[in-house]
Amino acid sequence: MITAMLYMQPGCIESVSAAAVLAEHRVPFLTQDVRTSEDAAVEVVDWYRTDRPDDVPATPVVVLLGGEVCFGAMQLHAHLSGLGEMTEAVAA
Repeated sequence: MITAMLYMQPGCIESVSAAAVLAEHRVPFLTQDVRTSEDAAVEVVDWYRTDRPDDVPATPVVVLLGGEVCFGAMQLHAHLSGLGEMTEAVAA
C-alpha cells in the first residue's frame, strides 16, 4: 500500500535524501516529477502558499497518507522519527 507521495525533480540532492529517508523508514511511496507534471508543480506551489507563504517553493515535498505535508528531507526525517512533535512542543 502506497503511503506517501514524493514531489521531486531530477538532480535534486534533497529529493534523493527524502527518498532515502522514506526507504529507511520503510514507507512505500510514489514520485511525481515537478518538471514533467504541471499538476505536480502546481500542487507544490499551492502547499507553499498555504503553509509557507514567505518561502520560495522547492523540492522535495512529501505528502503522507494522513495528509501531513513535509517540506524537505530534514523535516520528513524528524516527522517520521517522532521528533516533529517534540520540536513543535518546544517551539510553543
